Amino acid sequence: MALEFLGGDPESDDGGSPTVWRDPATGDYILRGWEVAETSTLADTGENPPGERLIRFPARMMQFFPEVNRGDADLR
Repeated sequence: MALEFLGGDPESDDGGSPTVWRDPATGDYILRGWEVAETSTLADTGENPPGERLIRFPARMMQFFPEVNRGDADLR
């Protein structure tokens, strides 16, 4: 089953990243954000487990999560 597009960053120049999708089969969220590269942030979070990455995801994007917007598709 295809991922459900929930929204893209309205402040992105090209409307691309960050982006949030939902996997309807599992209910999991798939997030695209900016890769964290700041040394101080990486020092605070510690080493990433294999296969994981830290991303920065802007708080303004929370509006696209159904738990926050009560399922309002008009926010996309």
